[in-house]
Amino acid sequence: MRKAWLNIGTFLLCAPLAYNVSAQRDPLVLGVSLQHMWDSNYAHTPEKNSERIALLTAFIDVDKTFSSQRVIARWNGRRYEHDRRTDLDATLHNGQFALKSHWTNRFQSEIELTRDSYAIDQLEFRDKDIVKNDDATVKIGYGGGHKLTLSGGVRQVRQIHSNEQMQGLNFEDEEGFVEVAYRTGIKSTLAARVRSGERHYPNDHLRITPDDLERVAGDLDFDYEQVEVEGVWIASPKTSFSTTLAYFAREGVINNSDGLLVSTEANWEMTPKVQLSGGYSFRQPAVGETSDSPADIHLLYVDASWQWTAKISVGTGARIIEHRYEGLSPGPNRNESLYNATPLKVTYAPTESISLRLTTGWTDRQSSLDYRNYTSAEASVGAFFRY
Repeated sequence: MRKAWLNIGTFLLCAPLAYNVSAQRDPLVLGVSLQHMWDSNYAHTPEKNSERIALLTAFIDVDKTFSSQRVIARWNGRRYEHDRRTDLDATLHNGQFALKSHWTNRFQSEIELTRDSYAIDQLEFRDKDIVKNDDATVKIGYGGGHKLTLSGGVRQVRQIHSNEQMQGLNFEDEEGFVEVAYRTGIKSTLAARVRSGERHYPNDHLRITPDDLERVAGDLDFDYEQVEVEGVWIASPKTSFSTTLAYFAREGVINNSDGLLVSTEANWEMTPKVQLSGGYSFRQPAVGETSDSPADIHLLYVDASWQWTAKISVGTGARIIEHRYEGLSPGPNRNESLYNATPLKVTYAPTESISLRLTTGWTDRQSSLDYRNYTSAEASVGAFFRY
């Protein structure tokens, strides 16, 4: 599992239909940051073992519109240096390239390539393992503005583990999709989408046995169909709600099931200086999709931010994650609870280009398996520069 306080540099790509979306963006943004982080229980074991980490980050963000073509190119490089666990030192490269074209007032096309990478949580695998996810999407649409839009496309996803003991979880996912969406004048949207694809695990014959718990070995490949409805409601200039509801059916030797995916989020600008957000999600990952393969994942979260002064902002947040392991999940059937709090986040920005940030965290995991119970405290302090 990724740790939220380490997972910076996330790349988000909007899919607007209007021509003037990039008008408010700088065409070129450069940045660099240096952070020092401390974790009281980095190994995530019942016996605490602290660690200090230095993180150097650099990024480039290009967003430029040429006539009816919008080009987005982003790169993010991160270097992790551990004080004790030098074997876990790593350099990660993430990036994104997108070309959004408006051929006429009605026809649009999108090409998007994304690379996301992260290190597996030490609770799930004690050695070094970097997961890379490459995502490529091609989409063609008809419609625009606040009218009905029809679109379709293809998508390919590849997941690659760097450690050979985990390469049984490498997969290739290919799908086709069609979508019908409606957008109102106030930018509320409602979309219905159908996906059909197949996932192939080329190395699923490998048997992986960390901590003497044998992983599922066998044919993890499956075909799938998924129907989803997604809505965004702009209730007012200060309040918005978004919801996604999906039903999937998987057909394979091991991954042979059907189920639901649910997510909902609310954002409220309580005052010009105070913003609140919260949400809930429910997922049922395929066996082999993640390193620990839970059958169900429930997530409930809430965040708050306060612009204390023109240069100082304060934030806080909390998350509750419930994992259910049963059937083909590794280990005995059980439920596990993960409680994560961010008691205080403070950002001081003396200028538009420079900011100093302090983030604190606390984590508690509760499981019926003694070796998976742990608590930890985290802190991060860093300096950030962008131009």
